[in-house]
Amino acid sequence: MANKNTKKSTGTKKTKNLLEETGDLATQGVLGIADTLEAGKTINELILRRTFLLAEISSKQLELERIDRKLEQALKKNPINELFSRITDELKKFESKEVNDLINGLRPITSLIDITKIITNQTAKNLTGKNNKQAPPVKSKKKTKK
Repeated sequence: MANKNTKKSTGTKKTKNLLEETGDLATQGVLGIADTLEAGKTINELILRRTFLLAEISSKQLELERIDRKLEQALKKNPINELFSRITDELKKFESKEVNDLINGLRPITSLIDITKIITNQTAKNLTGKNNKQAPPVKSKKKTKK
């Protein structure tokens, strides 16, 4: 009967080994499924976050467009814009390279004084027919003591 026990023992060992291997494979499968579920959860979270951010971007873009429209309307109604428009219209009456450069933005306007100088010089030029950039300096007479 020792022979029978030995065969049972060998069969049991093989079965035990198969069960262990199967158990290892099952464990690996379960762990793989868990990893897959975790990865799926992460992917779903990322997709949800991305969708949320896209919605937020769309909302901000709409807000930006509304602000742009309000800004455009405000600029159209701005009295300073109207003033510069009238100044530009007045400058267009004069024909000179300096005025055209100013109107076209080739020469930056640094102050209202620059505009006044240009208008004054152009007016003087038109009246006299000469290119008077500045009036000659006035020489004062020195008083002499007697």
